[in-house]
Amino acid sequence: MQDLRTLFESEYPGKERLFEALIKPIFSKAKDTSLTDEQVLADADKKQIKSFSIIAQVRGGFPIVFADVELQDTVALKRSRVNIQNCVRKVMENDSNAIIFFHFTDNAKEWRVSYVHRAETNRNSTSAKRYTYLCGPEHACRTVSERFETLKGLATIKDEDMIEAFSVEPLSKDFFERYREQYADLVEYISGKRFVKKGGKFVEEKTKNANGSFKNAFDGDDKAVRDFVKKMMGRLVFLQFLQKKGWLGVKTGNEWGGGDKNFLENLFKNADKDVQDDFLEQALETLFFKTLNTSRGEEAIAPKKLCNIYGSSIRIPYLNGGLFEEDELDRKKVKFKKEHFASLFEFFNQYNFTIDETDPDDTEIGVDPEMLGKIFENLLEDNKDKGAFYTPKEIVQYMCRESLIAYLSEKIPAEEKVRNFVLTHEPSFTEKEKADVLNALLDVKVCDPAVGSGAFPMGMLNELLACTQALTGEAKSRAELKKHRLLTS
Repeated sequence: MQDLRTLFESEYPGKERLFEALIKPIFSKAKDTSLTDEQVLADADKKQIKSFSIIAQVRGGFPIVFADVELQDTVALKRSRVNIQNCVRKVMENDSNAIIFFHFTDNAKEWRVSYVHRAETNRNSTSAKRYTYLCGPEHACRTVSERFETLKGLATIKDEDMIEAFSVEPLSKDFFERYREQYADLVEYISGKRFVKKGGKFVEEKTKNANGSFKNAFDGDDKAVRDFVKKMMGRLVFLQFLQKKGWLGVKTGNEWGGGDKNFLENLFKNADKDVQDDFLEQALETLFFKTLNTSRGEEAIAPKKLCNIYGSSIRIPYLNGGLFEEDELDRKKVKFKKEHFASLFEFFNQYNFTIDETDPDDTEIGVDPEMLGKIFENLLEDNKDKGAFYTPKEIVQYMCRESLIAYLSEKIPAEEKVRNFVLTHEPSFTEKEKADVLNALLDVKVCDPAVGSGAFPMGMLNELLACTQALTGEAKSRAELKKHRLLTS
């Protein structure tokens, strides 16, 4: 597997290398057509796509086509769904399966491999489901390399094998099971107790003597121990997404987004032995309570203590959402071993934490923010007895889209046009209808009385943004539209 992982964690390797190292060994019937099948692009496509060629194709057994798509360096993938979908349609004109490699000319450090599947029942539909892995030196590619290795071991490949290999569900299950193990190790270290699975249920058992000094800090309250560990790990996994955005460890003078995308692990590695031996109190509590939860002016320079641990002066944003607000539980004194944090950061480092706002028809495979909700649901005690459930993204999307269709259909008497627009983001309105729909999108109010972890408001925000941008184009940025939406809802 290491050879494939090296391939995926490298800069874009090019069509010939992909054919020899990836396509040919797994899809043995693939015919190399990369030198003869450069596709002619329409003028509209050239604004987003620099070149588009077929690398290889399989016609016997499991039919699939492989394509190389070189994007213009100015393309923002989130705003180019319609054009990308048009490209996908051309690739899949006679096929139900395709693997497409998207890359840029001047930025070879980030590229994408997408598996696109169009079900037979939807051969004439306008969309196909796309599963995408981010690749390159800045991404953890353990999962995608494992999935291709799984395919390599199959004598024959079928549709269900591909969908299973590229589905996000096995990744989520694997991540949560390993997350639970890390959580259980830390709880056991303090309390001497661990939840073990017996007869299909988790039961708490004493596995060793409690750590005396730390046990006393919690007054023998085992639930308080579990809550303490849940909160600490929840904060750390949230910061995995934040560092992915490049907001942590930004060099002074640099813009937000240009930070250290492996900040937490590097903070730990750069710390001296004494700090590593008491990393929670010496480093993380400074990061949580005196940095992320404290306003430090427009430059947001991190406290000197944290800068010294990291090894340079850095910027870290102030977040006023309450997640890093110190409470009584945080004042408990716990000194985990440095091996605990080394193991935890190694675990996190094996996964790609994606921050792209994808929908179920365009899934960026990785540990996404939805995983926070799954952790919330599965680790909260008695949550189902209390009615706490996390709704899957597919159901959230369906309910949000149907609600939006019903709302917009009240504004213009053209439900078929509205439905097609909400589902595909391709408007077919008259100029008056377009103006009426845009005004309705900008004026809508959204209320969720049982907000929980915010899955439905965020789902609706994403639907409103996608529809609004389909009508406004480049006139407003996503940030501007989000700000308007949040201030008016």
